[in-house]
Amino acid sequence: MLIKDILNSLTKKRKSIAIVLDEYGGTAGMITLEDIVEELFGEIEDEYDQVDLIELKLESGDYLLSARLEVDYLNDKYKLDLIEDDQYETLGGYMFITRKVSLKRRNRRNWRIRI
Repeated sequence: MLIKDILNSLTKKRKSIAIVLDEYGGTAGMITLEDIVEELFGEIEDEYDQVDLIELKLESGDYLLSARLEVDYLNDKYKLDLIEDDQYETLGGYMFITRKVSLKRRNRRNWRIRI
């Protein structure tokens, strides 16, 4: 089914969420009206999208960064040359894909980027 058909169906039925089925009829995931709109127009911040991203310069001169910070943002702000790829958008994704680092909540890694 095309995304425009899903959008039309959700709007006609006044629904905001749909379950996505695979070719065998099993559940493959879910899609929301917000997902579709954000794909078309970009990220929408609302009352449910509270994200506390850590970005601190420590006394030692090192930085403490949230794994959810986007790679392109870090490259722009800190003049880094981290490789950008379609497989990830965030620092955590970059570390997982390029450095094979497994991240868990509240898990800290000493990882150095030379500038």
